[in-house]
Amino acid sequence: MNCPNCGSQLRPGAKFCGKCGKKSVGQAQPAAQPKAGQPASVRPTIPKFPTGYWAWLGWGVACLFLVTTVIFGFRTPKSKGAPASAKPALTQPQPGTGGQPPPAAPGVQSAPVAQTSSRPEVNDFTLPYASDTGSFKLATLRGKVVALSFWSYIAIDCDKQVAQLAALQKKYGKQDFTVVGVGMDNPADLKSAAASFKINYPVVAGSRAVMKSFDIDKPPAVVFLDRRMGKAQLFAGFKPEDGQQMDDLVKVLIAEPQ
Repeated sequence: MNCPNCGSQLRPGAKFCGKCGKKSVGQAQPAAQPKAGQPASVRPTIPKFPTGYWAWLGWGVACLFLVTTVIFGFRTPKSKGAPASAKPALTQPQPGTGGQPPPAAPGVQSAPVAQTSSRPEVNDFTLPYASDTGSFKLATLRGKVVALSFWSYIAIDCDKQVAQLAALQKKYGKQDFTVVGVGMDNPADLKSAAASFKINYPVVAGSRAVMKSFDIDKPPAVVFLDRRMGKAQLFAGFKPEDGQQMDDLVKVLIAEPQ
């Protein structure tokens, strides 16, 4: 390269002209020489960022795909219960049951219904009526289905069981069925107590000996007798669900032959 002032040839890299002393700052530097062993035609290249409409469109699509993947690709759907195709777990058989699953728990009831052939016939008894003079004899009701209700106006839940039996009397009273209330209170108070409980069936003055003969410790309790005076079922105490079970039992006993 030459000095721009005097035209003298400058040495490579010189900042001042050796002839006129003019500063040569801003002049082009000599091109870099290739390294040893590298061909002269090979030059290191610097990658350039692509430009143009299609380049920007490509970068936009790539960025959109990346953002979508980050936002939605790592979300785990929350479980909303077992899938529709899931099968319920099978009950495993218990040892000693012959390979069969255990039976379901039975419904609540006071005592199972005895079969006709195994129902023990109860002993006859005679008790005075609470409403008027005269005596009640159990044997006179043979051929009918009878519910003997042992109750007391001072015992807890007696009024609730009496209401269940009053409903049965009203429903089946004309179908060879009757309820007999056996009051365990002072005979002089039974008439007024029966009126306060709205009893719609006969009431007699009971005794502890008669109550014990039916395996009853205390009221409220009711024992159902079939047409042959056989003891079919005992309901000891009060349970709300007993009302429906009593109703079903009366239907069965009425349907049995005499």
